[in-house]
Amino acid sequence: MIVRLLFLSLALLVSTVAQTAPAELPPMRILFIGNSYTYYNDMPQLLARLASVSGVARPVQAETIAVGGASLKSHWDKGQAQAVIGRGKWDYVVLQEHSLLPLREPTATRHAIRLFHERIKAAGAKTILYLTWARAHAPQTQAELNRAYDSIGKEPGISVAPVGPAWLFARKADPGIPLYESDDSHPSILGSYLAAYVFHVVLFGQAPQRLMAPGGLSGEEHAALLAAAVKAVADTGALQRRERTLLKREGDAIGLASHGSH
Repeated sequence: MIVRLLFLSLALLVSTVAQTAPAELPPMRILFIGNSYTYYNDMPQLLARLASVSGVARPVQAETIAVGGASLKSHWDKGQAQAVIGRGKWDYVVLQEHSLLPLREPTATRHAIRLFHERIKAAGAKTILYLTWARAHAPQTQAELNRAYDSIGKEPGISVAPVGPAWLFARKADPGIPLYESDDSHPSILGSYLAAYVFHVVLFGQAPQRLMAPGGLSGEEHAALLAAAVKAVADTGALQRRERTLLKREGDAIGLASHGSH
């Protein structure tokens, strides 16, 4: 009898714990569409790893469709990206245009983004534009890139991840920071991590933990990238006012205030 009562008590306890334990949230599913600026150093997976260790509520599950030198129009014409958007049950789809097309053919860029955006909306996902960086020898073109993305990023349902502005902030704070590969175009591992940090802030409203530098980065590099990512996102309309205020406070905590004049 006693054994039976103990068994029933244990069963009740297990049942109660199972009912009160918080349900594990499903992963945030993100599809990246772009070219080598996306797939260099497997940036989407850097983002997924950052999310896994930074204490955010949801893990990131990323998939990439990227071809070297590709434009959004070429992806649209090929049709693969459209099919994957339709079947994936994505939370977000990130669109990365060829880095020079917003400067050379802004009308074509806007048209391609709108085509994809309509397909993304129909699939129940949200659109994020990957605002890329200027070439190392032409930093003055960043302002033009910003305007090109900001103009379409103001349309309903479209957000902008300001990676290029974060690169500019990082380079102004430390002109020697090696964000580029030797071709002065593609990202080094630091450059790809900075892109991942920006996406982390845009998606979750917070920076990765500043006390945990990822493998391959020194503590100083980690802090510098965090500061640039936080400032770039806080200075844009990518987040609500309350979140921007919290980010600015977080930026102060990692020494961002010292770079506020840049």
